[in-house]
Amino acid sequence: MKRIFTIALSVILYGLAQTALAQFTLKTDKDTIKIYPGETAVFSIGFDIQNGYDASIKLNIIPGKPLLQYGDGTLSAYIVNFPYLDVKLTVKTTAIFTKTGVYQFRVDGTNTGISSSVICFVVSLCFLSISFHTGKITSQVCHNVPSRSNKTAFFINSYLQIKYV
Repeated sequence: MKRIFTIALSVILYGLAQTALAQFTLKTDKDTIKIYPGETAVFSIGFDIQNGYDASIKLNIIPGKPLLQYGDGTLSAYIVNFPYLDVKLTVKTTAIFTKTGVYQFRVDGTNTGISSSVICFVVSLCFLSISFHTGKITSQVCHNVPSRSNKTAFFINSYLQIKYV
């Protein structure tokens, strides 16, 4: 009986020690940002440090599908140490080549068997640019726009911009 009690106590203490391991969790200030082609989205990636974690965190960015054509996602730092200040994920789009749609970027944080990930989404919205002088569409970045979407129109440098939301 004493032996069973000792084994059971050992298993419980081992389990408690495992749950108290130092670790970290990545978090973001917002999971989705809506922008128009040619604009930039900036996410703030933070760190929730648990149980006295005190080591480097290596960061990596992995774009999802579909890939952002001629755009990119970059991090302001790829290795973070104490005091674990927030890192910026910057996603740049191009006015001509970025298509309407949802683009996914996963940020992974790792160090010696400990890992955490956070996923950020960039929604590229639609707009038309029409020349005030000729009345012709000069650029169109609209793909699969719902017919009931709201439209906003305004002038920029003699061009009528129509944005779909």
